[in-house]
Amino acid sequence: MDKFKEFGLTPLPATGVEAPLIGECLACLECKVIDYVEPHGIVVLQAERIWCDNDRKERRTFHANGDGTFVVDGETIDYRSLMGKWVPEGV
Repeated sequence: MDKFKEFGLTPLPATGVEAPLIGECLACLECKVIDYVEPHGIVVLQAERIWCDNDRKERRTFHANGDGTFVVDGETIDYRSLMGKWVPEGV
């Protein structure tokens, strides 16, 4: 799925990685995969660069919990019905 197209996000060029930054984000991390722990399905990332939009007036943060739910400054938003096919069984 093209998440940029699906959710109306603006891709911005990154400096140190191929993946684009998300223009609507307050801050972005440019990370590279440095290891994969196969028995546990854990991807180990190393931050290469940090980008922050210091001119942005909207400062609320948004965090994906990885199970189809999200937190916006402490409020949990449940999008499991939309994210269900991407959430691993049992999460």
